[in-house]
Amino acid sequence: IMDQHQRKNILENVMEPYSFENMPVHYIFQHDNDHKYASRLVKSWLSDKNIDVLDWPPQSPDLNPVENLWAIVKRDVKDKRPRNNDELFQMVQQSWNSRMPTINSKFTAKTRQC
Repeated sequence: IMDQHQRKNILENVMEPYSFENMPVHYIFQHDNDHKYASRLVKSWLSDKNIDVLDWPPQSPDLNPVENLWAIVKRDVKDKRPRNNDELFQMVQQSWNSRMPTINSKFTAKTRQC
């Protein structure tokens, strides 16, 4: 189970370098308002980095399209029974990559409707 320290570590070592390379200079970060994400430690880190955070209700996967995408990947991987973490990672990556063109076009079409 993830705690606030693990969450901060992920933000610092994964999200921050990724966003630096791939996001516009100013962007709005969205994450669940669960207590581990909304802890003082995480809020302070986000504030220190001048990262704007979208207000979001806790545990609202129906509002978050990424949660629905993970459900699809989970279904793809479920019956394959990976033997180790490397195999699991490969299966997840394969599922994600095979579905991205369709998902991307559907997501783009939906955002144009907004």
